[in-house]
Amino acid sequence: MIRPSEVSAAHPQSALARVVKSTLPGKMALAAHRKRRVPARTLETARLRRAERRQTVAADAGADVGAVFMVPAGPGEWAPLSDTLASIRHYEPEAKVVVVADGATELTRELVEAQSPGATLLRPPWPTGGPPRLSPAFSWAMRWILKTYRFHTLVKIDSDALVTGRGLTARAGARFADDPRLGMLGSTTVRADGVPSDLTYSAWVLNHERRWSRSIRQVVRAAERNGWQGEEAHGGVYLVARRALEALEGEGWLRRQPPWWTLASEDLWYSVAVCACGLEIGSFGAPGETIASGQGFLPIPKQQVLDDGILAIHSVRRGVDGEDEQELRRFFRAVRLGESEPAAQVEAPVA
Repeated sequence: MIRPSEVSAAHPQSALARVVKSTLPGKMALAAHRKRRVPARTLETARLRRAERRQTVAADAGADVGAVFMVPAGPGEWAPLSDTLASIRHYEPEAKVVVVADGATELTRELVEAQSPGATLLRPPWPTGGPPRLSPAFSWAMRWILKTYRFHTLVKIDSDALVTGRGLTARAGARFADDPRLGMLGSTTVRADGVPSDLTYSAWVLNHERRWSRSIRQVVRAAERNGWQGEEAHGGVYLVARRALEALEGEGWLRRQPPWWTLASEDLWYSVAVCACGLEIGSFGAPGETIASGQGFLPIPKQQVLDDGILAIHSVRRGVDGEDEQELRRFFRAVRLGESEPAAQVEAPVA
C-alpha cells in the first residue's frame, strides 16, 4: 500500500490536501466543489442538444475513415482548440475529427465545421464538471464513434496538445497490426526526455479508492489478473486500437464508470480497463519514439521536436526553455505555415 507521503513531488500537494483526498467525505466535498457550476451548464447543454438533434446522425456514418481524432473541449477553450484542430487538419487531413464539447456551450457545429471542415461536434448528455472524472463523457463519445465509423485507431488529444508531423495514425496502425496484444499506445513509463514517468499519484489514488468503490475494485482486480503492473498512458495524447474499444464495450467498461467522487483521471481509467480486457499498453513516448508528453509542459526543447521527428506533443502550456503557450504555438504554427498556404482561423462569436 503506497502512503500519501510516498507520492512524488511531481504531484505537489499540501498535508491537508493529502488528508482530504484520502477520505471519502473529502473526495465528495472536492467533487461537489468542482461541479458547483454544472447545473446551469446542464440546462444549457440540454437546450443545445435539443437544437442540435442531427449531431448524433452523421451524414458519413459507416464510412471507413482510417483514424479518428477525439478532441475534448471545455468552456472557454476555443482559441487553443482551433489551433489544435488546425494542426490535425494539416498533418492528418484524411482522419475524421470529433470534438467532444464537455460543457463548452459556446461551441456550435457551424463554428467547428468552419475551422475544421468535415469535423463533427458531439455534445455529451451531461457536463462532467471538469477533470479528473471525464470518462463518462468520453465513453459516451467513444461508443458513438465506434458505432458510427470504421477505423483502426482512435487518437485522444487534448486542446493543449498539437500534431507536429505526418504519419502519426499510420505509425500507430502499423504497431497495432503487428502486435495483436496491443490495445493502447502512449507516453508510459519513460518520457521523451528520458525521465521516468511518475506513477505514484495514480497508484495512491487506486490503492485507497478501491476500498470504497466496487467499479474501481473490479477493474483493478481484472487488470492485475492479466499482469497489469501500474502501466498508464499519459492523458494528453494517447492512441487506442479499435479492437480495444470493442473489448471495452463488449466487457462493459465503456458503460461502467468510476464513482462520481473519484480522483482517478480518464487516462488512468482507460489504461486499467484496457488491461482488464487482456490487452496491453505500448510505449509511444520514450526517447526516439513518436510523441512527447509531459504533465503540464513540453518535456523536450521545441527544436528537438522537429529534429527527432516527433509527431505529437503535450503540453504546450509551458516549454522547458521558459516559453509560454503563445510562444510555443507560434513556433509550431510557423512550421506548418512554412509547408502550406496560411489557413484562416475562425473566431468564436462573442457571448
